[in-house]
Amino acid sequence: MEIAVNSELPLQLHSENIELETIDSPFNADMVLVRIGDIDKKINDVNEIVDDELRYLKSWREEELNKLESEKIFHSQILEVWMLSNEKKSVSLPHGRVFFRKQPLKIKVIDEYKLLQSSYIRTKKEIDKKKLLEHFKRTGEIVDGCDILSPDDKFYIKPKIKEERQYGKY
Repeated sequence: MEIAVNSELPLQLHSENIELETIDSPFNADMVLVRIGDIDKKINDVNEIVDDELRYLKSWREEELNKLESEKIFHSQILEVWMLSNEKKSVSLPHGRVFFRKQPLKIKVIDEYKLLQSSYIRTKKEIDKKKLLEHFKRTGEIVDGCDILSPDDKFYIKPKIKEERQYGKY
């Protein structure tokens, strides 16, 4: 996992047992990477447990909601049949209102090619940022109406997590 570190943030220690270290050699820097890798492994383990639990809960929720939705549809159909059989457009009852509402006309496209040849098309205009950037890279000219932003480089840490070190994935 790559980590983008924001260098503007102050150093924060979240545990009283952590000693502030100074890195005075490549070996010490590598040992800090080992610790970060171990922490990443623990983070991955926690995320896997939560992901498994979320999958289970989502599956359970989907089953329950499907049962309830089926029951709701069944009762709605009973009400609709009652309304139609009594030739009613709307009814106000103590626990709600039941009614039919006119729906707007809809278009179903059967032959898109034929319609594209007709006058029933529209064109949407939008700024092509990719083309503007290519023009800047090619000519060095900044087109009037825009500005070129150059974000600061991000600092990344990509440690080898414990499993990868053991099985030689790096």
